[in-house]
Amino acid sequence: MTRPPAPAWHCRWCGGSAGDVVLDLGDQPPAGLLPRPGDALPDPTEPLRMILCATCGLAQLEEDGRPPVEEPGVEPSAMVAQGRRVVARLASEGLLRPGSTYRQFPSPHGGDWGPMLRAAGASPWSEDDGEPADVVLDVFGLMHDADVAAAWDRRVRGLGTGSVLVVQYHSLAGDLRTGSWHTLRPGHYGYFSAPVLLAMADRSGLVPVGAWETELQGGTGVLVLARPGSDRGSRGAAGSAAQLERQERALGVLDAAALRSLGDIAGRAAAALGDYLARCDAVGLRVAGYSAASRTPVILTMSGTGTRELLAVADAAPGKQGRCLPVGRVPVVAPEALPELQPDRVVLFVPELLDEVRQTCPEVEERGGRWVVLDPYPIEKDPAARAAVERREGAR
Repeated sequence: MTRPPAPAWHCRWCGGSAGDVVLDLGDQPPAGLLPRPGDALPDPTEPLRMILCATCGLAQLEEDGRPPVEEPGVEPSAMVAQGRRVVARLASEGLLRPGSTYRQFPSPHGGDWGPMLRAAGASPWSEDDGEPADVVLDVFGLMHDADVAAAWDRRVRGLGTGSVLVVQYHSLAGDLRTGSWHTLRPGHYGYFSAPVLLAMADRSGLVPVGAWETELQGGTGVLVLARPGSDRGSRGAAGSAAQLERQERALGVLDAAALRSLGDIAGRAAAALGDYLARCDAVGLRVAGYSAASRTPVILTMSGTGTRELLAVADAAPGKQGRCLPVGRVPVVAPEALPELQPDRVVLFVPELLDEVRQTCPEVEERGGRWVVLDPYPIEKDPAARAAVERREGAR
């Protein structure tokens, strides 16, 4: 049975002390922990639980734990492409103009929209400007700040009368739709929804001027746009925010019972991965992984996976290579090392990387291997390279 919140718990946004534990993944390694091969065991762990505040509806990480120290990630090409589309839309709707200034709040996921914004004619804001930034931008940054109230205040303080706040967040509604239980991890402190973010904006004297849904990560990437004042802009822009809020409420982002379904999915998905790897081992298939992302240790810990089941996990971030994933101590290698491992299967822990890794690591499929996507259960993808060869041979 799930334990209640700790007696000292308080909401990171409103300060309330009443909440429901809606997802409990047990003890997990701290965020960013990538031990070296010779580091002593056991690796540290801490409870990993999501609480839904009964007062404001913000889903959040229960424990503060230790501040995460993470190696910078390499931004997936899908996120780069999506960023270009958003910047183009900001320009087309007149929210970003040549000569505009922008202030960008950072994220450890490695994304930087600065080059795209400068290409659109904008320039980075500086305190020496003496004026607020025209565009204040947060791309997956807010969720990484343990003090949500203070982090939100820093973003709102940077707004002037004509400024627009653009917040791209990992949508809790998207997690419910896709069963993405693994987004709960140390270092992800807030799990935002449209009802909560729009309430935060209203409390700060902001009005919504748009809500944009994206195809990123199965629809989990959403943008809310707001600005100071009472003018809500076009009826369509304000209506898109209201419609998104209604949709997410109906989906259950404020409903503890609905959110608890993620726990059921987590148990089944972890068991399915464990069973899949056991079957591969039983028939002698060599299995590697790809992406030492923050979610990967959580997934492996839940499934009981270690070096017996995985040869290694490849990752493009140089700072992660040569280290190990915690608990199972699976080595992290460069993507260029995959051909040497000669894997028959490569488990892809970040599904949206599939098109990218097929291009950067074609050797996997060229020698008859398969990528296995966790979505959230293991799904083998047919080798594109081998299929193309077969089509060419059949045409002769």
